[in-house]
Amino acid sequence: MSLRAVIASTLIGLAALCASISAHAQDAYTVEVAVADRSPGEQEAAYRMAMQRVLLDNAADKTLLNRSDVRDALASAKTYVVQFSYRAPKSDEVISATTPVTDLVRNTGEATQIMKVRFDRESISRIIKGAPESNTAEVGPVQFNNALVWMLIRDTADDILIGGGNGANVMERSREIAGGSGIVLLFPAADSTDIQSLGGDALVLSQENVLNASIRYTAPALVSADISRKQPTGWKGEWRRIANGQVATERFETASLDEMLQLGLSWMSPNGSAQSSNAAASTIATPTPAAPLSSESTIWFSGVQSTADYAKLMKLVGGVEGIQSVYAKELRDQGLVIAVQPRSALSQVRSSLSSSNSLREISRPVFPDGSTPVVDVAFDLLR
Repeated sequence: MSLRAVIASTLIGLAALCASISAHAQDAYTVEVAVADRSPGEQEAAYRMAMQRVLLDNAADKTLLNRSDVRDALASAKTYVVQFSYRAPKSDEVISATTPVTDLVRNTGEATQIMKVRFDRESISRIIKGAPESNTAEVGPVQFNNALVWMLIRDTADDILIGGGNGANVMERSREIAGGSGIVLLFPAADSTDIQSLGGDALVLSQENVLNASIRYTAPALVSADISRKQPTGWKGEWRRIANGQVATERFETASLDEMLQLGLSWMSPNGSAQSSNAAASTIATPTPAAPLSSESTIWFSGVQSTADYAKLMKLVGGVEGIQSVYAKELRDQGLVIAVQPRSALSQVRSSLSSSNSLREISRPVFPDGSTPVVDVAFDLLR
């Protein structure tokens, strides 16, 4: 081979290497998303999913998706996009399992376009580094009044993701236990979108999966519990709590599922502690929901079916003039008790809520077990 040929071959090789390095550097901020069409709705969904992937790929802290400032940034993902393009997948092209897909594609199984989205490197870096001071300030006792719970019950051959219409008895018991500590539990829809986010048929409650699945919900704290039956008897569970930028995990072994719920939910609550799995689990008395304080009034809302309903009511009640504090006190199936302070503002709150087109005042409900929530006034959330 002549010297000229050797030099030409070397230059071509170097050019290919540089192009490869350049493409690799860009890949950290460029993502392909499978979309159903080129509609604005699918475009917005693709922006959010692509940005979520870019943030996780470039951040050492995989819990950053639980930060409020990051959630705000994801809500306006379009503003961080510097370039996007579409291509039609080839007829024989198989979309990789690692390629993000929109909810519409997941539900229909059809992707007519592959959308490539590139984000501004500096903006993404600022988002990732955006809250070191606030994170430092938040280190300390974990505080929250409600939590989104991802609970997986593995019993023999069945894996049940609790939420929606799955595990109503487990949800009711869990809310009863957590209610004694003043914590309102919110459960996911447990639909196909949630299941795909958690790994599809092979459900995995890893920290990354839980954070990804929680993007569509709003809650100040996340709790996951992977609970399975032991052979020949007993239960074991791995619990994780993500709140205020802090992550904690614990494992328990108990004789019954109810003891597992008591231990895990006791440990989950702020300042909560439970007996470690290194010792035998003892039975914990379940406290009953506290009666209203003399300084607060309580309001029952029926028809609460989602975290969006919960957020709407908290904002509506908290916006009444004269209210000093508002928090969720108890959550039952399709119902929520909200407490407000001071109690002297009850008449003003009642008047304000009565004027809302989305609420209708009703009598206090009586549940199938004959119990009635201890509340001052009750409303029904209209659809």
